[in-house]
Amino acid sequence: MNKNLISLLLVILFLSSISTSVSGDTFTGVGNKTTATFESVKYTKIDWTTTASNEFDIFSAFIEPIIEDVFFLDSFDGSTGTTYLYEEGTFYFDVIAANLDSWEITTTPTTGEYFTDTTSGQGNSNTKLFECFGECEITWSTVAANEFDVFSAFIEPIEEKLFFFEFFDGASGSTFLYESGLFYFNVIAANLESWTINLDITPATNDATLSDTSILDDESSSLTTDNDKQSESSTDEEAVGFTGLLVLVAIVTKSIIRYNMKKKK
Repeated sequence: MNKNLISLLLVILFLSSISTSVSGDTFTGVGNKTTATFESVKYTKIDWTTTASNEFDIFSAFIEPIIEDVFFLDSFDGSTGTTYLYEEGTFYFDVIAANLDSWEITTTPTTGEYFTDTTSGQGNSNTKLFECFGECEITWSTVAANEFDVFSAFIEPIEEKLFFFEFFDGASGSTFLYESGLFYFNVIAANLESWTINLDITPATNDATLSDTSILDDESSSLTTDNDKQSESSTDEEAVGFTGLLVLVAIVTKSIIRYNMKKKK
């Protein structure tokens, strides 16, 4: 009888340890702070909330890997939101905050969360995963908070690569992804009320048959013209110097981080 009780207690303790290991971590604070570490097992969901003390509240958090000579891996900001970390390893948050009564960050291990049509946010963040089957149409729109609005999004493959696939920017527009696999958007945004990305994994052009050569040619020409116009419009709207520097810094930073992380594994 005693042996049975001991066995039962051991099973309960084991199940409790499993539950604890997958429950994630919660970090809280008021101002600037470097948090304790947390473990990421490839697909980690990160939620954050803040309580402002006045209208001049500021909150940004950098996700830092425990690797020497490596810059931050990703960042997120805004009063509340959700982002995702698609890397394995040990990390911590470097929080910059002001004019807040409190902030809270919660990490949750997942097996991967997906979206098929629309995703949205306010500031910097990584979106849920999406799957493309050779051709996806991507449209986006933003609502500016002031004249200094910035929006760029990198299309990142989930498999390990040094560089992103494509990126797009500007207040609004459309683009296409002609690849197959799992991807996510790494959004860099500032001075926005909101941004929205819409995904169409079955564009109208997929309905055309090979015999519809003239239709395909006309659509291709139309798409090229529209994309050229959008490119010119985006160039006119953006602050070229600032946005260009921001994108360049993001590219270089991501490349250095991923190279160093692979080298030290």
